[in-house]
Amino acid sequence: MIQFASSIRLKNRLNGLKSTEIQADSFLENMDIHCFKEEIGQKEFLLQVGRVCSIAEYLDVPVTQLPDLIEEKERK
Repeated sequence: MIQFASSIRLKNRLNGLKSTEIQADSFLENMDIHCFKEEIGQKEFLLQVGRVCSIAEYLDVPVTQLPDLIEEKERK
């Protein structure tokens, strides 16, 4: 019963993000490939993603603009 409830929560979360199970599966597959190539665990990868999001929030910069911000700071 707990697994069913977890599945429903995940499905509702995907619906709220307007994402499909196929997109989520594709993301997880790409994450696995990246982690394998970089020789890091998936848990470590997710922790690092969370860390990057926290840094972006602290800097009050969207995550998508972090690379530009870093390049700008490197040029200075």
